[in-house]
Amino acid sequence: MLETEEQRETALAAAAPSALPVALSPHGPAGEGSAAGAAVSGDAPRRDGPDRRKRPTPMFSRYTFIGGRRKEARREGEREGAFVDVYGPGILLLVLFVVGLNIFDSFFTLVYLQRGGLEANPIVQVLLDQGMGTFVLVKNLVIGFALCMLCVCKNFSYARLGLQIAIWVYSLLAVYHIFLYSLDMF
Repeated sequence: MLETEEQRETALAAAAPSALPVALSPHGPAGEGSAAGAAVSGDAPRRDGPDRRKRPTPMFSRYTFIGGRRKEARREGEREGAFVDVYGPGILLLVLFVVGLNIFDSFFTLVYLQRGGLEANPIVQVLLDQGMGTFVLVKNLVIGFALCMLCVCKNFSYARLGLQIAIWVYSLLAVYHIFLYSLDMF
């Protein structure tokens, strides 16, 4: 066992390659159990392949659907335009709110049409000509896909703007449907 600091430094300098600097501490080279200390002793697992941290999180990855790892951007300046794997309860509530308003809109559109109203949107009229089931299915699938994309892109300013516009438009549609329904009730 080496007793003095000088003996330890001499032994380490002889054992370590000259191109690799060795940091010394009272607990051994770069601290016992540390990555640098393990690299000197050869006990660390070897990491092959490129460093995954050098590229941003992709829009879709295996973690997008089965539980992710990244909840927010790593650094403050990276938030805008960064994709994440895990979405918070705030975005979930906003998306569910729009889904609820979409269902409300579908229901009251059908009620209004059954009472003799006319559909103003020509695309929706084509879907209604195919049947009520087709209308409801396609409307909910299209809006659901759009909301998924807005959720995935939540750190992009246009996606946040799109979600806000969807909330306002569907809220105004809900007020309009309630107004039309109240006119017909009396």
